[in-house]
Amino acid sequence: MVRITNWDRAGIRRTYLNYRDLHPTFSFRIEPMQKSKLDKLAKIDKISTNEFARNIIQMYLSNELVKKTEDLQTEKVKLQIEKLKAEIKYMEIKNNYYETFNQPMSRIAERTIKPQIIEPKQRIVSSMIQRFESHQSPYDAKNKRLQCVDCGCLFCWYDEQQFESQMREYQRHLVSKHDRTKTEIERDVLIELKYEGNST
Repeated sequence: MVRITNWDRAGIRRTYLNYRDLHPTFSFRIEPMQKSKLDKLAKIDKISTNEFARNIIQMYLSNELVKKTEDLQTEKVKLQIEKLKAEIKYMEIKNNYYETFNQPMSRIAERTIKPQIIEPKQRIVSSMIQRFESHQSPYDAKNKRLQCVDCGCLFCWYDEQQFESQMREYQRHLVSKHDRTKTEIERDVLIELKYEGNST
């Protein structure tokens, strides 16, 4: 930084910054698309691109240019709508389960698929609906049998010993045919499931 020292008429020594120090340059590189957009915007204002860019920086530093944010009330309404949709989907799954297996869904299954809301200012978990679709119980209580939720393959038994072997066969089927492990609800069902009689 270069300073210029002069004596004023009153004999007082004063130090001044030169023009370069008073008006420092600031340069950086941007992408061609950004440069093109700045050129077009500057042309609308009938000023140079450099001047337009300088105005943006000055406005930002003066807090005249802020990021656009949604009104809190608008965001709240959006979250309420998404939550309502999730709750409707949740009830549809419970009703479909009852119609299919002629019994209400277990409490573990309900806790698994029940909609959950994450921290404020974040969106509802986007994978929630996917969890609804994939987290189906493989156990058909009415007919006392297991059914693969991916391909519909049935696993039946006609005595307690065969019941145990079909439980293991179902798990091998998931790995060999679908290359995946058990879902949370499948794991819970297989843990809780007890022999209740032969398949029909």
